[in-house]
Amino acid sequence: MPVETVDRLAQELRVENGRAELRLDPKTQLLYSGNRFFINGESFVTSKRAAARLKELAERRRLPTSRLAGAPLAALVSGWLRAGYAHLHRIQDHPAEMDGWTTR
Repeated sequence: MPVETVDRLAQELRVENGRAELRLDPKTQLLYSGNRFFINGESFVTSKRAAARLKELAERRRLPTSRLAGAPLAALVSGWLRAGYAHLHRIQDHPAEMDGWTTR
């Protein structure tokens, strides 16, 4: 992936400043063992710092984009978005909705 594409995506993720989240597609499987991750048949190893964030994404299936704004993760996320493994969603103003709960 060209560096400018990764830089642009990283900047977009930062600009959202937690106002958007990455959600795994319902058909996507993100599994891990230590710092090795598996997503829909693909395997990769990541740093401890990135692994903590990706483990959180694997467990919750969603994560605020501000937590994924680092360039190495931006490159991964960009590929996942193109492949349909994940999708970006705008977070509502109601904090309860961030955790999947509605207040209605």
